[in-house]
Amino acid sequence: MGNNAFSQLKKETDNIYGLIVFNKTDSLPQDVIFIPLGKSIIYDETNNLICQGLKQNNNIVPILYFQGLRWISPKLFDEINLAETDVATLSESPPYYFGNDNKVAIIKGVISFDKTRVHKLTGTEMGYHEISLGSRGTEYTFKITDDLSIIGFPVLFKGVNFFDDI
Repeated sequence: MGNNAFSQLKKETDNIYGLIVFNKTDSLPQDVIFIPLGKSIIYDETNNLICQGLKQNNNIVPILYFQGLRWISPKLFDEINLAETDVATLSESPPYYFGNDNKVAIIKGVISFDKTRVHKLTGTEMGYHEISLGSRGTEYTFKITDDLSIIGFPVLFKGVNFFDDI
């Protein structure tokens, strides 16, 4: 997943590996919860990765508007549906478009973020919402936020299967 085109546009981008939590329907999810895992994924079971990602991010992770990526990646829906999926449940739907079903899918992926204009977000009131995610008998409570000032705006996505080399 090269950033060549973005570097020609003088964009500051960063590829971040992580877990993508979303309501799996027959269309592309509008919003996803992104649990960053840094620049490399440790091959481990989903629960350990959730725990590691939440700990690295002080139990606060971003919720991302995902629909906008379809303009850059027209096959995005197929890509997330082909990714190896774990199933989990949310204690409640976040205050974003997650549908009415509390069952969610978890996939691994790499999201490229554009950090070029994040300085324009300062002073904007950002909210936090506490939710719980249940996965394989373990409950994780954390906060989601729409504050993208640290991570940037999502611009590209690439799925990573659980046992693929990266």
